[in-house]
Amino acid sequence: GNSIITFARASDGTLTTANTYSTGGLGGVATGASADPLASQGGLSLADGGSVLLATNAGSGTVSVFSVDGTSLHLTDQVSSGGLFPNSIAVRGNLVAVLNAGGSGSVAEFQLANDRLVALPNENRSLGLSNDPVPNFLKAPGQVGYSPDGTHLVVTTKFSTNALDVFSVSPSGALGSAPVVDATVYAVPFAFNFDTAGRLVVNQASNSSVSTYVLNADGTIT
Repeated sequence: GNSIITFARASDGTLTTANTYSTGGLGGVATGASADPLASQGGLSLADGGSVLLATNAGSGTVSVFSVDGTSLHLTDQVSSGGLFPNSIAVRGNLVAVLNAGGSGSVAEFQLANDRLVALPNENRSLGLSNDPVPNFLKAPGQVGYSPDGTHLVVTTKFSTNALDVFSVSPSGALGSAPVVDATVYAVPFAFNFDTAGRLVVNQASNSSVSTYVLNADGTIT
């Protein structure tokens, strides 16, 4: 089984265990993973102003949706992730992108409405990888995320291609048919964030480095 633990945080930052909730799905462990079973960033993601929590179930290929009330969670929905070994979730407004790390890898888009996820038709894109259904932790894609302006969707592919896959995103949320594949300065790009200037900040696990990039309108990086 897979579960989520909630904590109460005091004003001084200390945490107290509150509750444990079953996701209704199965967890998973990437092959060779030790400290981080999913070998990813963003397996949990808050949405709708923090009132909804989304959780990947890597072992059952599903995503669970919870309504959030403080430290209390209520399971409202569970849907197929659209692929194998989902391990990362990105949210922008009511758009939700799920990264599937197993097999050829894929990104699937959903719409969040009334605490439920609805798969968007024709919005599932292959990453063209060659992983096992349960991927090796070094080859499992690491994270999916929307750019601050919502015009791009970024995926780190780690050692599979040592690159960032960048999909265009239309105003309606439609993904480009294929990603721009951008090599990073060093190998095994793992997790990323955007700084206040909108630059892409990426950590590379091969040598414990961080590099920053401008994400260009055409999906390339500088």
